Amino acid sequence: MDLNDVTLLGTLARAPRAETPNERSPFTSCAVRIGERGRDGQTYYTYIPFDAYGKAAVTLSGLAPDATVLLRCKLTWQRDPTKQTKGALRVIAWSITVDMPSDNSRVNQTKVRKPP
Repeated sequence: MDLNDVTLLGTLARAPRAETPNERSPFTSCAVRIGERGRDGQTYYTYIPFDAYGKAAVTLSGLAPDATVLLRCKLTWQRDPTKQTKGALRVIAWSITVDMPSDNSRVNQTKVRKPP
């Protein structure tokens, strides 16, 4: 049995970029910044780009940079249509939980059905 489930917790590294290609379901891309403290005490950051579709994209497009998010994702492989490279690994967010900084007792959660 295989499992393709990735959970990421971090802050948005930049403002989400929303698009609606060919008037289909909404699409938003962004990057999450994840900090990790090193042995020397300094914080090192990893930036992971990800995409969201549908309701998750709508939720994401209304967020500001530095919003704290919990992402439930899956990994997909996208082929390069130009065939110059083999392709790239992509992270697709299907569930986004947002920590609302104005009221830390509330959590706004958007769950979206897993893409096929």
